[in-house]
Amino acid sequence: MKNRFDCVAMKHRSAEKIQQKLMGFSLEEELEFWEKRSVELKNRKEKIKEKKIREVKV
Repeated sequence: MKNRFDCVAMKHRSAEKIQQKLMGFSLEEELEFWEKRSVELKNRKEKIKEKKIREVKV
């Protein structure tokens, strides 16, 4: 059975979307964008970690 999921293509599409989103941003705006995204990712990872800990305790 052939796998239809292409990880590299997905990564390229995502990179293109981000590049389009950042087009016209100043350096400060781009740094702010990445700072915000980093914080959001850290928060998501922490929530997942907390959820796993709660599942283990049950």
